[in-house]
Amino acid sequence: MASTKFTINKGMVNDIIITIKENDNITPIAISATDTFTIELTRLGTNVDVPGLEHAVSVVSAENGRIKITIPKAVADNLDTEIGDKADRYYTKPTYRLYIICSTAVNGNFVAKIPLVYVQE
Repeated sequence: MASTKFTINKGMVNDIIITIKENDNITPIAISATDTFTIELTRLGTNVDVPGLEHAVSVVSAENGRIKITIPKAVADNLDTEIGDKADRYYTKPTYRLYIICSTAVNGNFVAKIPLVYVQE
C-alpha cells in the first residue's frame, strides 16, 4: 500500500527523488548546469531550521527534472517524532515542513513546499 505522507525514517539515510515541474504544467523541466536547488527542513511551531542539510540536494536526471534529497542518518536520528494517543492508535503526527528553494533557467526562482513532514521511528 502506497502512502501519500512525506516521511523521513530514523536509523537510515533517506534518499528522496523529486521531479521538478514547470509552473501550471505537469511537464518536468530540463535542469541546466546553472540551476541550483537547496532545502530547508523547518520544525513546525518553532520555525527552527534543521542543520546539516547544506549539501543535501543533487541532480539525478537533468533531462527529466529529477533531483535527489539526501538526509543523512545522523540528521534523521536527531529529528523529533510525535505520536498520537493510545486511543488513536499512536498515529504519527507531522513535525516538520520542507522547503525546496529552486533557481532555474526554465522556470526562474521559486520555492516548492511540502507543508507536512512526518518522522518515523
